[in-house]
Amino acid sequence: MKEIACEMSWKLSSRASPRKAPNSNCRKFFSLGSGCGSALFTACVTQNFDYFCGIEKKESLHYLAKTAANFFEKDYKHFLSNDKRVIEFHNESLLNFDWSDGDLILANSACFDDELMKKISALADGLKVGSTFITFSKRLSSKKIKVVYQ
Repeated sequence: MKEIACEMSWKLSSRASPRKAPNSNCRKFFSLGSGCGSALFTACVTQNFDYFCGIEKKESLHYLAKTAANFFEKDYKHFLSNDKRVIEFHNESLLNFDWSDGDLILANSACFDDELMKKISALADGLKVGSTFITFSKRLSSKKIKVVYQ
């Protein structure tokens, strides 16, 4: 299993400037297949979202992310300009979690098989207008999503 390198994650997430949706009070970042949370924490310290959510099915990786989140909340979050941001990690399938209101969705798709990518693509069709979806190594097959960088 591979984690996203911090520098690459920052470069890609910085391409998507967070903006509030018309009927929303907060900007949301979702990490699908979040692993131990490194990409989510990178986004948390480099991006101005209000809500950060990691979704990881593998229990051992979820445990590591939760442990890191507790440490981050206690020792580092107060250094951020917006220390009211919410950080959550969920131990479940990304197919069963509603991330349709996300402004920026990051999927470390290197470990995802083609069938899972098709299912993610179908769910991505339900994203609100203006959302940005970042994948690695595998692309979404959605007709509703415009590729802006390869």
